[in-house]
Amino acid sequence: MADGQCVSCKTANKYNCINCSVFVCNRVGCSLAELDESTAGWIAQQSVGYCKSCADEVISDYQEQRNKKPQTESDEHSENTSSDESKSSDVPLDHSWKSPKKKRGKKQESGRQKGNMERIKY
Repeated sequence: MADGQCVSCKTANKYNCINCSVFVCNRVGCSLAELDESTAGWIAQQSVGYCKSCADEVISDYQEQRNKKPQTESDEHSENTSSDESKSSDVPLDHSWKSPKKKRGKKQESGRQKGNMERIKY
């Protein structure tokens, strides 16, 4: 595999755009990573993202598909539900992952607290 220069920042790298095969590095400003490894053209350690121009096309295609997608009942319900309703007290919250707070008894007072108490005494 030959190395080339990124079309955006001109740094040497080994990655190609999935769509047009130009050299492009994997930096945020230079390319858009493809997370779905089953995408046509995705090759590990070689073609894992899109150059800027191809990324714009991919994003616009995705937005068009999303706008054409028929709306389901759950989508309609989530749009009609306000954030206050979703935080209803009827839904029990699971806080079992939180560790219990430890309370300090008189014997466990820190030295700093004891020192302050002694200074206050008259």
